[in-house]
Amino acid sequence: MRKYLAINLLILALLLQYSLLAQNRKSNEALPPPNDLKTLTQYLSAAISSYQHGDVERFERLVDDLKLPNSEGWLQFQFGQEEGAELHVQYDRVFDAFRSRLADHAERLGKAPGELTLERWKKPSTDAAPLHPAPTPRGKIAVESFKYLLTASGQDRSEWMDSFVLVDGHFRFVGQGAFPFWSGPLAIRMRKAP
Repeated sequence: MRKYLAINLLILALLLQYSLLAQNRKSNEALPPPNDLKTLTQYLSAAISSYQHGDVERFERLVDDLKLPNSEGWLQFQFGQEEGAELHVQYDRVFDAFRSRLADHAERLGKAPGELTLERWKKPSTDAAPLHPAPTPRGKIAVESFKYLLTASGQDRSEWMDSFVLVDGHFRFVGQGAFPFWSGPLAIRMRKAP
């Protein structure tokens, strides 16, 4: 009789644990839209964690939510028909590289729990400029850049930067580094020491 009671208690405990895991997974699915530093950090952390745990479909869904919706239309609105169409092709390549880099960072962590922190980066006002004339948007586009720091116990830390714009109330990726992809390669002006 005790044996059956112990088995029933064990089964009940396992069912309860499974139920809690399922509820936790559902709550993770309902992430708030990434529209500030905190929610962008949560979003990217969830994407990296999903990849680490083999849920590549969720990783891709979360990362794809950071892509400009109707990127061709958005770029044509910002830069004009012809230039926007050309930039759209570039954007797809840049976004694929963004997705790849996030997957690489997650892969380097293995199963080790990682901690991702983001901080807003203040752009230098006069120290960097495009090497070649960059496409000029029709109006001002508020680009925000974030510095990432990904750490895990016993591993080297990773640091990188990406740039985003707010579109439809969500952050959308627009470039690796401190400037949007349409700025092109940058030349950094060096100042002489006094």
